[in-house]
Amino acid sequence: MNNKRNRGGRNPKLDPAINRYSINFSSEEDMRFLKMFDRSGMTSKSAFIKARIFGEPFHVVTFDKSQHEYYTKLSDFHAQFRMVSNNYN
Repeated sequence: MNNKRNRGGRNPKLDPAINRYSINFSSEEDMRFLKMFDRSGMTSKSAFIKARIFGEPFHVVTFDKSQHEYYTKLSDFHAQFRMVSNNYN
């Protein structure tokens, strides 16, 4: 017979992250950090900091509005082309 009671919830982690560190940025450093974080495309600041400290590679996601406009116009043209071919058939 198992004497442990099932209390529900998720299983505890084998190696929980319990060590915490605190850093302070000046206004200029904070601005630089936020720019780097935004360019990385990561969703978590803590994961971004860990990746930078331990040298893990991170990807910079750039968004060019001119390419987006070109892509949407090309998609619209392709949709019109399909409509003409469907009407022709």
